Amino acid sequence: MDSLLDFLVFLEKRFVFLLLLLVSFYYTQKSFPKEVLIPRNSPATLGLLTKIPYKVKDSEFPRVTAKSVLIADLNTTRILYQKNPDILLAPASTTKLMTALVSLDIYPSNVLIPAPEECSKIEGNRLALSREENISVEDLLHAILIASSNDAACVLANYAVTEEDFVDLMNKKAIQLGMKNTLFTNPIGFDSYDFSHKSTASDLYLLAKEARKNPIISSIYKKPFYVLKTGNHPRSIYSTNHLLTQRSGSVGMKTGTTTQAGEVFIYEFADKDKNLLIILMGSEDRFLETESILEWLETNYKWL
Repeated sequence: MDSLLDFLVFLEKRFVFLLLLLVSFYYTQKSFPKEVLIPRNSPATLGLLTKIPYKVKDSEFPRVTAKSVLIADLNTTRILYQKNPDILLAPASTTKLMTALVSLDIYPSNVLIPAPEECSKIEGNRLALSREENISVEDLLHAILIASSNDAACVLANYAVTEEDFVDLMNKKAIQLGMKNTLFTNPIGFDSYDFSHKSTASDLYLLAKEARKNPIISSIYKKPFYVLKTGNHPRSIYSTNHLLTQRSGSVGMKTGTTTQAGEVFIYEFADKDKNLLIILMGSEDRFLETESILEWLETNYKWL
């Protein structure tokens, strides 16, 4: 009799456990959508419609003069090709992406800033601002990201803080982003005589990803031209990124050119299947080489 009772108690415990398991599963099904339980080949954060790049051909990468190249699929964060991604090179005016990020950390976009006299003497691409001319942060951001205006970058870096402190903020933000091989010595992208103003394609990739997450910056660099709303007189500016008007699918980003850097290009491209980022440093013909790279990608990869 004792053995029979022990067996019945054993069965009762198993029945209660099974019942609890079924109840738990029932409420789990009600609490979460079924698709949560479906295994995915792509990262969960990307959703079910993300297309994955697959290499279908292995033709030779086009010959380019760029010293450093990095190509990334932004939807999956996969690196599709890289050449010398970590060699130190001058970043030229791609620096202004960081200038824009730091500016938005310290200024409201609608504040008016008077141009200091020293900024009116800056060489290179410029708005030709008059001394004490008031111009909005919004217009200054358009000027540095579209027309790569050096005097606009100077104004942003010399109002709320000193330029030295502004550059310090740029370097601190670079560290926060993981740009471990980058050092900024100025907010414009000028070469430094001792080659201390430097970055890498890998670090510019991190900078570009941060910039494109910012809705103000990403809305600006897509524009092929812009008419400034503030200042002493109307000004129209045009993008230094020629592919915005020459290549369908061009999203934008940032160009740069100096003696040390050669031609630098951070380029975003998107179509119905993919979203790409191409970075060239030390190029002699960035636009033509970017076109060649896009053709190579179309031949060698399929997005499924």
